[in-house]
Amino acid sequence: MTSPKNFSREHLNQFQVFRNVLIDPIWELLRQCEVRNLGADEVLLEKDQSNSTMFLVLEGSLKVYLDEEHQREAVELGQG
Repeated sequence: MTSPKNFSREHLNQFQVFRNVLIDPIWELLRQCEVRNLGADEVLLEKDQSNSTMFLVLEGSLKVYLDEEHQREAVELGQG
């Protein structure tokens, strides 16, 4: 996984959500954010779990499941 030390302003250009916005204020916010490294099959959020956090995939991908048993994959999210 990309470590926060190796992540730069230039990496932000890879994220569609940050295109056409001023990068400096975003960069200052992101520098203060926690970086979470997830292993294979590790769950980030459970179905119906309350969440008020925005997550960015810096490297790799996340699968989204619609059921509690993690059998019905809805989508796989890549970097961004």
